Amino acid sequence: CVMNTGLHDQKLCIGKTHDHCLSIYTKNIKRYLNLFHNICGAMVWISTTPVRNPGNPLYPQSNAMTAKMNLAVKDILVQHEHGYYVDTWDVA
Repeated sequence: CVMNTGLHDQKLCIGKTHDHCLSIYTKNIKRYLNLFHNICGAMVWISTTPVRNPGNPLYPQSNAMTAKMNLAVKDILVQHEHGYYVDTWDVA
């Protein structure tokens, strides 16, 4: 299975700290991966790419938070036997 959740969780975190948002995000990712663990032979996570227009009030996502979320996913995938991470940050 090829996976990514995109930038959705960042939009839900307006007005909250980065640590709080990262905690919620990692819990969501663990649930997501556990949901697919028995279905997928391997789980391939495609990293989220940089935000196009950082600072745009219509899109509250930031590159700093996206990078933290990518690293969190990478750390979580290490715990899964057939979890793989594809870093697309520099090619986007």
